[in-house]
Parts: sequence; structure tokens; C-alpha cells
Amino acid sequence: MSSFRQFEEPDHALLYKNYREKPPARLIERIVEFLREKYTGPLKQAVDLGCGSGQCTFLLSKYFETVLGTDISQAQISQALQGTAEEECNNVNFCVSPAETIALEDHSVQLITACVAAHWFDLDKVYEEGRRVLCDGGVMAFLCMDYLIVEIGDDLERNQQFLKIMQDVHKIMDPYFAPPAALAFNKYRDITIPYSDLTREYDYEIGVTTNLSKILGAIKSYSAFQTFCKVKGEDEGKKLMQDIKDRFLKIATIPNDDPDANVLTLKRRYFVVMARV
Repeated sequence: MSSFRQFEEPDHALLYKNYREKPPARLIERIVEFLREKYTGPLKQAVDLGCGSGQCTFLLSKYFETVLGTDISQAQISQALQGTAEEECNNVNFCVSPAETIALEDHSVQLITACVAAHWFDLDKVYEEGRRVLCDGGVMAFLCMDYLIVEIGDDLERNQQFLKIMQDVHKIMDPYFAPPAALAFNKYRDITIPYSDLTREYDYEIGVTTNLSKILGAIKSYSAFQTFCKVKGEDEGKKLMQDIKDRFLKIATIPNDDPDANVLTLKRRYFVVMARV
């Protein structure tokens, strides 16, 4: 068994790059703090598995001499490579590779991460490869996020209505997620990294001011939405997105119903499971 293959079409990879936010910087800082609790050597090498277009990979670059991002999808790696210049990170490298194979020397890595990706892996093989490449005290950390939260100011009534829209979206999408996504929906409680000092932490929140176009783009970046369109047809996908857009516009006060007006807040809550060899 190898990584479960998703996010491979170029159009889907571009959606992922454009609409998936980076995880909270504080969460990355916390993972490095966890590593530093027992590892006292230099931070030479980190590896970000299932890196997508580099949302987590680039955040790691400020802590490590070199960061390697790997993904099974060539389309995702192509987007990540384009992002290298945009992020001005000259210590980040990317390559196409399954998560179960890390092309680095034994005990040469201090940190392995996977952001919104671990549920797609053959985890037993990833753990085995982690034992090979991680140095003494090195850490493996899997971080992921809950469903999207959309708000407009402190308007409790409308925010509850937004919540209902997103719940309805996920009710429609849920049958189209591949089975491994259930691990993410359960906040990785069913993932136990078989190393030392297993730690689980929750409620790392990030919020960004945004617009309806970006919220709709985030929904379209779901693997389940892409599967929905393949099963039901592109027209049904467009119809669903139009319905979601109309429901938001009916509730939100958006100047001239402009979907690009930055009057909304998009929140994501992250969690992490991590352990050290």
C-alpha cells in the first residue's frame, strides 16, 4: 500500500495553492518548541510530507537550515516550485515522492511534518521511514484542521446562519470524501504515532479577513467537491456553488453583492499529534 492519491489534476492543484491558507504560525512554533524540549543540536533538516503547494513547508524555513517538501502529485509540486520565488525561500526544496519514501540519509532529519495530509498515507510505512531518517530526539508531527468557519463581525445571528450553510455544504460533501478523510474528521484521535512522548493538542486558530470568492474557492479545493463534480457532472458542481453563493449573499451585508469585497472572516481551527524517536 502507498499514499492515497488525491489533488493531482493541475486545476485542482491551482485551487489548492490559491485558496488553502497556511497553518497558524504559532502551531509551527509550538512544534519546534516540542522538538527543542529534548533535542539540543542544530536544526539542519526538516521534511514536510504531502506538502501540497507548500503552505506548511515555507513556514518551516525560518527554523531549519534546509527544508524538503515532498508530494506524490506532480501538479502540486509544480505549484510549490512556483511559490518558492514568491516566498523568497532559498533553503526550501521540493520533489515528487510518496510520503513512505524519504530520499535522505539515516538519522539526518530533526523534524518530519505532514499538514492536512497524514490521513492519506500508509502510516505504518511512514513510521518505519521516520525511524530511519529521524535523529535521536527527532520529532514527527501531523497537523490538520477542522471544517471552515465563516463569520461577519460579531453578528451572532448571521454567524449562526453561516454555520448552517457550511454544515449543509459538508452534509452534501461528506459522501464524496475518500474513506481516509474520516481520520481528519475525528481530529486524528485514531492516529497514534508509535514513538515516545506522544502529545495531542487542539484549538490552534487562525482567522483571516477575506471575501466570498475566496470562501467559495476554498470549498472548491476540497477533494470531495472534485469527486462530486466527477460523479454528478460539472453542471451540478456549478449549480451547487451558485446555491452556496446565493445563500451567503442573502444573509451577508456585502456592498453591491460584490463577492470580492473583504468583509468576511474565514477561520480554521488546527490540531496536532506529535511524538519523538
